[in-house]
Amino acid sequence: MAILKTILTVVFILICLALTVIILLQEGKSAGLGAIAGAEDVAYKIKSASGEAVVNKDGYFSSMKIKMLMDMEVQGETISIDMDTDAVYRNPGQEVTLAAPSLDGYQEVDPAAMGVQQ
Repeated sequence: MAILKTILTVVFILICLALTVIILLQEGKSAGLGAIAGAEDVAYKIKSASGEAVVNKDGYFSSMKIKMLMDMEVQGETISIDMDTDAVYRNPGQEVTLAAPSLDGYQEVDPAAMGVQQ
């Protein structure tokens, strides 16, 4: 059962990474990631994506490696992105408490005030 859990978790992580890249490259109100680079036409290709997870005897992840190789073409120039991530889990299986930061005092910034066209 732990092996199935591990396989499904790795597949889930790879899908999340791919979706993150796809979402970042989609066009929206501000012409997508191409607008950041000063170009409207951006082509990308995920060349490879792989992952590896180590599970301890209790069935919890103790470490994980994720690797993704991608090319992005902007204005005729190709940019290669090689992402190599290593994660080590401290005290796997133990309860984790996260506290969201207070948003008091934060204000939404109007992009028009910064000279950004929408």
